[in-house]
Amino acid sequence: MRKPTSWWEANPGRLQWEIDWLEWLGVSLVSQTADEEAGLLRMCLRVPDSYTGIGELPLDVTFPQAYPFAEPVVVAPSLALAHHQHPFAKNLCLLTRGVGTLAPDGDGSIGHDGWEPGMSLAGLLRDQLRDVIELGQGSGVTDREARQGEPFAVYYSYEPISVVLVDSLWGPFKTGESGAMELDVYGAVSFADHQRTVLLVCELDRGASDAVRMPEAITRFWAETAASIPCNGRWVYLDDPVMSGDPEEVWLAAARADAGSPTTQHSNGVDFEARLVGFPEEHGPGVSGTGWLLVIRRRPGTQAAGNRAQRRRQQLPGTKPQPWTYHLIRAVRTGEKDIRARVPRNLEDLSHKSALIIGVGALGSVVAEQLARNGIRSMFLMDRDVMEPGNAARHACTTTESGLPKASGVASLVRRINPFIQVGASNLSVGAVISVPSDHADFIERISTTDILIDASADLPTQRLTAELAQRAGKDWVSVHGTNGAWAGEVVAVPAGADWCYGCYLAALGNGGLPRLPADQEEWWQPVGCAEPTFVGSSIDLTEIALLAVRTAAGMLAGRQQSGVYSVRTREADGVPIMPMFEHTPITQQDTCGKHRSS
Repeated sequence: MRKPTSWWEANPGRLQWEIDWLEWLGVSLVSQTADEEAGLLRMCLRVPDSYTGIGELPLDVTFPQAYPFAEPVVVAPSLALAHHQHPFAKNLCLLTRGVGTLAPDGDGSIGHDGWEPGMSLAGLLRDQLRDVIELGQGSGVTDREARQGEPFAVYYSYEPISVVLVDSLWGPFKTGESGAMELDVYGAVSFADHQRTVLLVCELDRGASDAVRMPEAITRFWAETAASIPCNGRWVYLDDPVMSGDPEEVWLAAARADAGSPTTQHSNGVDFEARLVGFPEEHGPGVSGTGWLLVIRRRPGTQAAGNRAQRRRQQLPGTKPQPWTYHLIRAVRTGEKDIRARVPRNLEDLSHKSALIIGVGALGSVVAEQLARNGIRSMFLMDRDVMEPGNAARHACTTTESGLPKASGVASLVRRINPFIQVGASNLSVGAVISVPSDHADFIERISTTDILIDASADLPTQRLTAELAQRAGKDWVSVHGTNGAWAGEVVAVPAGADWCYGCYLAALGNGGLPRLPADQEEWWQPVGCAEPTFVGSSIDLTEIALLAVRTAAGMLAGRQQSGVYSVRTREADGVPIMPMFEHTPITQQDTCGKHRSS
């Protein structure tokens, strides 16, 4: 394998430029080490009091492989700041973390609070170090600091890909509060490479107070997903985070604060015990909350032996059990508030709304998926087709749902996105002969109780029927379909109480009152084994059409007036891809519509 070029080789003169700047500022370069194989360069520095305010300060600096595009890592081993310093690794937070937006400053530069390739280590220390030390020793939030919290839990090192599920609505808790804990364990407690373990906190006992429980929607979802092992552990709320990254030290701190002992569990030849640890931490600028982590200790169990002779040897007097190993598990928040937290406030109305979606193929599946991601309260899905592996090229589901009714597959997808959504599914063929009278009655009842009916069947007879039923029930109605090849698509929005109908749209389409959309002239193609032909079309184009339907439906559900035909073009007339072009055409009553024909 060819050795990558180091940054100091790729940027001749850059290293000396950094050294010259440090010397000019009066920063002493004590030592410099280059790791040629790793592509890292390390410096030991001594920074004078003029840039620290607390006397001369030793710093260890590492220039990463991606330098100068990534900033140097500055470590202050002798400091212990309350803020703006990693409590264990001791690296300083000299620049704003996280995401930001790029915007022109008006002087030819781009406004950005992070590192720029033209910046130097010396300049960073000169401009930031004294402020960081001063602010890190203080308390509260000032206008000199970035508007973001520093949750302490992020500083610990955790077992990869394993998590414990908690709810941010739990609490508040008192210092020293503790009790029994019920866990469901999904996966082996081995923490081996590529083996994921999910631990779900079902209940925290609070003695005289009401127990804290995981929402039923979450426990039910996981119970339907996989088999679990019930586990009894302990939980405790500490007055401060444990100031050690060592999992055993965290365990011991929790044990000292909790008089109870966790039950030793046995699974797959392993003995293990669990403690959930809570502590106060920042969740935003000036906002405090509860941080969580789980500590597991494990060792080969007496039940691990494969035969009686081995078990007898393990149980001989004087035989010492093998030592415990300790593991930290990252807490992730899975309450309803947590799942909806990233949805914009102007879509909050969706959390009280419902949708009935007819057809969940390439378009309808994406519509359902996106409504789920944006927090709709409930939806019911109807489609008579079955998921084929080839559908995954442009369907929201994947090949793992092959063989399932599409409605069931999309319903499963919706539950995985947001377990709090009430979702149902049916493979009833809308418009066909329904042999069970109650099925038809249920269908009509669903229309009367939903907030919006979305027809993604791309079938004209079905659209005529659902539009009529929605109008009779006084419900908003939206249809979405694409042209051949998905070169363009249309969304028709008929709000409840509109003075025009779907027939008016068809009349306008027939008399040239709507834009002519591009379409592939190739004949439809019938996949091997499928009973019906379909078109060849890209998911890139179809998703754009589906998203237009989602925006239209979300607007109607949020109470904004959406009416008429919304079209999007994704290809030129010759099929060349283009940036999406949107157009809105209002629809009025048409004299040639059967319902509104002049006498």
